[in-house]
Amino acid sequence: FLTPTCRAWNSTTVVPSGLAGTGPMVVFDDSAANTFVLSPMSHVMAANIIAKEGSVGYGVMGNVSSLATDYASKTIMYMGTEGGGINNAVSEWGEAIRGWNNKPDAASARRSDVTLQ
Repeated sequence: FLTPTCRAWNSTTVVPSGLAGTGPMVVFDDSAANTFVLSPMSHVMAANIIAKEGSVGYGVMGNVSSLATDYASKTIMYMGTEGGGINNAVSEWGEAIRGWNNKPDAASARRSDVTLQ
């Protein structure tokens, strides 16, 4: 699993990539009040993050050898409620992802997960 890290963001920031490093990127200000989350919105298991020359993007992992002609990858940049903090932004982002993918809300998902019973 990816170990969360916290550091200042600048043009030399190293962002992990590949299977072990791709996941949601949570960015927040010094007060931790204003937060945005950047992540794949679709095909999350095939997504890869890349950071180069001060920019960040998501795409298909390099070991994928072919794609269907109608394949489309979607990315979301979710800005949390102003002043809402990190936890609130990540929770809202999760709701947006579940809604887009027609998945149940978090409470329903937990109730139906037999490993959590």
